Amino acid sequence: QGLACELLTFCITDNPSHRSRLDSKDYTAITRLVTKNSRTAATASHLIYIASFSNRQNQQGFFQAIAPLAAIVKKTKSGNKLAIMWAAAALQNLAASYCNTDKDGRCYWGWKKEEATITLIIDPKMEIVSDGEIFRNEILADSKLIPALQKLVCSGPVVGEMTDKNPYIGKNAKIGGIHDKSSNIVAWAAAGLLKNLALEPKARSILDNNTILMSCLCRLAYSPDWLEQNKGQGALHHLRPSDPCRFEDSSKKGEGKLCVDQLFIDREGYTCNDYIDATDEECSTESVLSNNNIIAKKACCGCGGGYNQK
Repeated sequence: QGLACELLTFCITDNPSHRSRLDSKDYTAITRLVTKNSRTAATASHLIYIASFSNRQNQQGFFQAIAPLAAIVKKTKSGNKLAIMWAAAALQNLAASYCNTDKDGRCYWGWKKEEATITLIIDPKMEIVSDGEIFRNEILADSKLIPALQKLVCSGPVVGEMTDKNPYIGKNAKIGGIHDKSSNIVAWAAAGLLKNLALEPKARSILDNNTILMSCLCRLAYSPDWLEQNKGQGALHHLRPSDPCRFEDSSKKGEGKLCVDQLFIDREGYTCNDYIDATDEECSTESVLSNNNIIAKKACCGCGGGYNQK
């Protein structure tokens, strides 16, 4: 069964026409395999990850896979690392929204300020063809999943020289081989799931106030591995209108002491990113956001505020 999943994954990867041939019987059978032994669960999860990308029918068809996939991800201590990685990656793609972009299928998001609110919106030139909102809300209903994702994200980023004993997931990691048990392979997938969950306003309020998680995402966003970096930066972009990560030594981002800006925007649209060299008077400026009502001196690292971590 595991080999069958691997073969089917190979056949549908980068092949939208083949992905579209799956049907309801396939969804049921593949979802059932997620509950099997760790090796079979890993290959089934990988298959869901590939099948659900930019395919509305498959994405909707795998809704029932959310619970068994989440169960794997929550086994942060005892679980199989390969299964955890692919399960988190599968949830990542199920939680995504897909658009009518040529040869891509991804949606691209930006921030828009309106009076006392700031909203993450889709590029107006794009049209959503498959909305992951119901998936995101179903995933967020599991109160034990976010703490598990935090542990996985905080297990990264990779540090030290890239070797066979210290694999980089986006470079030399041998997935389906010698690195299946390495803790280095899970952080990117957890961050990727958080990136898509952050599209929901209620998720942002949970994640944005989690100082440990925000610090871990900052470090992942400056990982020496491109895949960890990509997912970390993507998650931060969906959580904040500007980079909130302030490392004490700006020449060595990702290392050493870190301060994380809180969410702040003034009446002119400036964020903490614009308060790095602010005067004491400027640091007394109030945020116009109705949900936090704080001044730059408390919110922004450049004004002596923010969240500090050694």
